[in-house]
Amino acid sequence: MKQILHKYKENYDDNKLIRKFMEGNDVIIYNNYHLDWNALMPVARKIVTEFPEYDQLDRMEQILNALMECDIDELYQTVVGFIKYTQKG
Repeated sequence: MKQILHKYKENYDDNKLIRKFMEGNDVIIYNNYHLDWNALMPVARKIVTEFPEYDQLDRMEQILNALMECDIDELYQTVVGFIKYTQKG
């Protein structure tokens, strides 16, 4: 039960992080980015189109690989990792 609650809290915090990252864009703000391709795709698009300078981080390659493999979990983790990394700098 603790693992389920921990994962729920982690997803809640990460989804909150994504919502903040997407503020100001003409997109619908979701609560379940980790479950919904329709919610996650605009986030990936924003990263790929608005942050080309981060290509050297291999994050773009990770995003593209996750998309080509249709792996929503991998895409979600990569997007969250990218947002956390850019907020540090």
